[in-house]
Amino acid sequence: MRVYSVFEPIGAASLAERREQTELVAEGFAVLAFAVPVLWLAWHRLWVALGGLVTVVIAGAGLLWAVEAPAEVWSIGAWAVAFLTGQEAAGLRRADLERRGYREVAVVSGATREDCEVRYFAGRADIPTALVKRA
Repeated sequence: MRVYSVFEPIGAASLAERREQTELVAEGFAVLAFAVPVLWLAWHRLWVALGGLVTVVIAGAGLLWAVEAPAEVWSIGAWAVAFLTGQEAAGLRRADLERRGYREVAVVSGATREDCEVRYFAGRADIPTALVKRA
């Protein structure tokens, strides 16, 4: 079962616009953010977090180079940065959406993302059932 946080734009004018701009953020560990953190951050346009990641990596590499750390320590540092990125990926997306004028309106769960979308929109009284796509 997957759990998603649902975000809607604060100033959406119409129902169709609000439905189209609604964002679902998957909760839990993000495997892609762990595997390829730089690409994942760039894909989601999390530029501040990407800058922070690059800064941490450069500073850590400089420190490890200065103390002449063995290769094992370099590897542990790289795995730690990747793990923390995967662990905090959902939080980074939530913070970015809130900064862009979205608000968290619900938390839904389902077998797939599509199930969660249908559950969320079917439970909304202000959205006609004709607009709700069925799985």
